[in-house]
Amino acid sequence: MDGAGKPLPDAVVSVEFTTFKAITNAQGKYSVGYVPGKVKVLLQKAGYTSATIPLDIAIETTFPAAPVTLHKIPQHTCEVCIGFQGRTLCRSASAGDDMMAIQSARDDACKSLVTDKTAISLCGQTPPARVTCQEH
Repeated sequence: MDGAGKPLPDAVVSVEFTTFKAITNAQGKYSVGYVPGKVKVLLQKAGYTSATIPLDIAIETTFPAAPVTLHKIPQHTCEVCIGFQGRTLCRSASAGDDMMAIQSARDDACKSLVTDKTAISLCGQTPPARVTCQEH
């Protein structure tokens, strides 16, 4: 389930160190093969935290797994406007935090403004004319 307690479809469920894998359905349910012994069931979905459920399975069995919550990882999108060598260009980028998004947008803008490696480096050191960020 997600952080709001709602089913989380399309999460990948796998048994560690095996080829057993499943995808959660619209109700967040899944069925996965097993290997007898102590195993770890991994739950993952892009943009969410992951979880691991340790199990000790002696015989083939069917049982509902304990509820697991995967929390959405906030994305930060920033637009950076760079003025360099008489030209101004704005670019946007998304990342896990503002600093990474700003750096990525700045790098993209500078690579689009100039092609010379030295100029790209100088452009990257230029303070942005404008930066706007939002978390979503």
